[in-house]
This record gives sequence, structure tokens and C-alpha cells, in this order.
Amino acid sequence: METMVGQGRGSMRRIALVLIQSVLIGFGMTSCSAKPPLPGSQRITSANAGSVQLLKTLSIPGFTKGAVSQSSIAFSPDGRLLIGACGINQVPIWDVQSGVVRHLFYDGTRQIAACDFSPDGKVIACGGFDQTITLWDADTGQKVRDLGSTESPVWELDFSADGKKLVSCTVLDDIRLWDVAQNTII
Repeated sequence: METMVGQGRGSMRRIALVLIQSVLIGFGMTSCSAKPPLPGSQRITSANAGSVQLLKTLSIPGFTKGAVSQSSIAFSPDGRLLIGACGINQVPIWDVQSGVVRHLFYDGTRQIAACDFSPDGKVIACGGFDQTITLWDADTGQKVRDLGSTESPVWELDFSADGKKLVSCTVLDDIRLWDVAQNTII
């Protein structure tokens, strides 16, 4: 298992980072999506995981019991940052090494349930229950622009390897391929 998401003590949901024996921090650990592992590493599965060691637990700022259970987490391409969309209106970016929240994206009343880093690590795409896909600057934490809207809540996002395209999938299995530069559906 690459990452574990679970219910923490009390009403706070926690994301636990795990390190698989003989795998260095930041290498071999990828997002929950079907992306290939980092160069020079292997994908971690339940078949080859061996022993698992809990590294640290990260709190999700603003999460309360009873919030939407859909969540999405993704590592930055270099493995140093982790983003988590947890069905609330803010999305934290953690520094993996320190566990400190580097940025906290806040987007009004939106319930954000999906997120992904662009392959260069400069842009973050988020989407959720308001059916809008938003692009954020990963370095500054500032909103860049809304990419577009879908016809039902966004459940998953994934950038193409070159970062020029973004695929979105909704709760009603509406899959769309977006041209990121042109803000259009392909």
C-alpha cells in the first residue's frame, strides 16, 4: 500500500504516511492514482510491501466528523510535498519531511474532493461537488483560474505526462479530457 487514509482518534481525520522497508523517503511512493512510480523505483503493492513503518500522521486542518468521506491525495513529482482534498473547502499541502502545512488553499463554500499535481509540480488541479475544476499555483498557494465545469461532482483528476492535458471523472462516470492551456474540452 502506498499511502493509508483512515479515521484518527476523536473527530479528526488523519493521513498516515508509510515507508516500506528498503524504500527511501520520497522514492517509490506515488499518489493513489494509476501514475507510474518515480524513476528508478518500483510501485509498492500489497504483494511486495513487506513490513510497513508509520512515519508520521498529518492532521487535516478544518476537517470535522461528518464531513464528506471522499478524499484524494497526491505526492508532488519530486515526492517532497503531499496534497489532500478531503471534501471540505480547504486543501492543505504538507511538506512530507517536516509534516508542516506549507499552503492551505481556501475556496469559499466548495467541497473539494479531487486533486493532482502537474508533472512539473508547479500547478495543482482541484475539483469537487460544485462541479468546477480549479488550477492553483503550487509554490504560492494562489488560485490561477477555473479550468471549466462538469455536469456532476468531480471525483478524480489526473494530468497527462506532459502536463498539457487533464482528465476528470465525475460521480456519474462522465470522463472529460481538458486542454489545460486552452481551457477547453478535447
